[in-house]
Amino acid sequence: MKGLSLKLKGRLFAAFVLSVLLYNSEVWVIGKREMEDLEGKVVYLMRKVVGEKVRKEKEGERMSNQQLREMLGIESVERMIRKEDCSGLLTVREEGRVTLRGKE
Repeated sequence: MKGLSLKLKGRLFAAFVLSVLLYNSEVWVIGKREMEDLEGKVVYLMRKVVGEKVRKEKEGERMSNQQLREMLGIESVERMIRKEDCSGLLTVREEGRVTLRGKE
C-alpha cells in the first residue's frame, strides 16, 4: 500500500478488514475485556497497514492510538458496534456488557 494517502488507506482498511471483523457484531454479547482485546487487535492491524514505524516527526515516539485513528478517519471499535443503526437492538448493562435486547 505504499504511495497511497492515509485517508485512502483508512477507507480500504474499513472496507476490507473492519467489515469482515465486525460482521454481525450487533448480536454479540461482549464484555469490557473482550472489547479491549478487539480494540487492541484493530489498532495492531491499523499500524501494519500504515507502516510499522508510525512515529511523531519531532519527538521520535509512537503515535497514540487516537492520533492514528484520526489520521485514517476510523472510529473506535466500540463506537462502531454501538452505532445509531443498532442502538434499538442493544442494551448496555451496568457491568459494561452489551446484550441483544430481549435476550437479557
